Amino acid sequence: ANPFQAASRDARALDLPVGNHPNDGKIVSVGLVRKHDGAPIPYDSINSFTLITVLRLGLLSPLRRAAYHRFVAMPLYEDMAPWNIVFRGAQLDYIDYDTKDHTYDDVVPLVYQIMEVLFNYKRTVEDFKACGGKAGNPYNFPFVSDCVASDYRGPCKDPALPVPCRDNTCRSDYVACLRATSAVELEELAEVERRKAAREALRAA
Repeated sequence: ANPFQAASRDARALDLPVGNHPNDGKIVSVGLVRKHDGAPIPYDSINSFTLITVLRLGLLSPLRRAAYHRFVAMPLYEDMAPWNIVFRGAQLDYIDYDTKDHTYDDVVPLVYQIMEVLFNYKRTVEDFKACGGKAGNPYNFPFVSDCVASDYRGPCKDPALPVPCRDNTCRSDYVACLRATSAVELEELAEVERRKAAREALRAA
């Protein structure tokens, strides 16, 4: 019998809060605390070992290769680091608490084309002499945050909004930042024109 599965069944039978498990006559809370915001990550069941643990303990070459093939066959999740992959028996599973509900198999094939879009767009922005320095992003990936360096540095920790923009917001990419800045500049120009028209109307009155 698997003692981890038995403990999980006992926890459900006792109706314990998520992350709490009976252990040798006591209730033990098992989980992690996310470093950047202190959010709890409860372990609702304990029935697996992380891939990084198993790899560091050592696997025979045929077993390591078999595990590799299972890994490559998995859906694409946001953070497939080896501590977010677990062995459940001979199978592999993804367990990252915040990102396990979304996969990216449909969009990853577009990566080259997206980088090409951002690369070529930057060239034209440079010819307009409107490209500043690189703003940076959490992993400092290329192309994502070009041209929009400013005094605002974030932090922009949300992977969906990793780029700090001049309007003191975090946005998805440098093009979104440039468009936001353009909208502000156009509104300022429109305000100048409105004030000019108002002054001319007063003089004509």
